[in-house]
Amino acid sequence: MTEEPARAGEIAQTLDRGLRLLEILAEVDQGLSPTEAAARLGVHRSIAARLLATLLHRGFVRRNREGRYLLGMGLFTLARQVSQNLMVVAGPLLTEIAERLDATAVMHVADGDGAVTLASVEPKRASFH
Repeated sequence: MTEEPARAGEIAQTLDRGLRLLEILAEVDQGLSPTEAAARLGVHRSIAARLLATLLHRGFVRRNREGRYLLGMGLFTLARQVSQNLMVVAGPLLTEIAERLDATAVMHVADGDGAVTLASVEPKRASFH
């Protein structure tokens, strides 16, 4: 069951911008300055700077030596819980498949036009890892 996209009046604008900013940062390797983040979000630099400061405080972004913002390790805290729950269900099945076929079993999930690898399990007796 999928929900209808929320109408503009039904979403928290600041939260939506913060999440969009994380998505934007995931698309760039070199990070962004607050000015660049503002341009990509279509907001004033002060708004982008506050969003970045909040995400930095929570560990969801980090700053490199040049002062550019990149995704932070705090995202792993969120992802780890999803991964743990997923592996409770999928782990035994992937292990069984890997052992039976003597090959690495991989779980991919569609993500837009691409796919994300969520889990992989190698057979215990594999000669190459």
